[in-house]
Amino acid sequence: MRIQALKKDESNENNDATYERSIEFLVKRSAREWERSGLNEAFLKNLSARGGAQYFPIEQARDLLGAIPPTPSAGTRLVEHEIWNRPWTLALLCIMLSVEWAHRRRYERLKPEVS
Repeated sequence: MRIQALKKDESNENNDATYERSIEFLVKRSAREWERSGLNEAFLKNLSARGGAQYFPIEQARDLLGAIPPTPSAGTRLVEHEIWNRPWTLALLCIMLSVEWAHRRRYERLKPEVS
């Protein structure tokens, strides 16, 4: 690939001279990630030790579950509250509908029928 840049000399108005500068370079894909794509066990052991963990090779994967210390689990229980069988629920619903009706009537959005 070749890039060419042209610059006009602005100090001299009568001179139409331009300066040319060019450079050639090659663009290609980097293969750096494939240079050392194998298992780096020393790096993984160092990384796990620095993080307070333990490294297990794939051959010892069965031992991994036993190495995890048990933690107390939080218990859960299901508590059901039937809100529709309580009188305050009905009262709250009636109050909300009354406020909405009064608001609409006040601003003449709900006009009573005149016979």
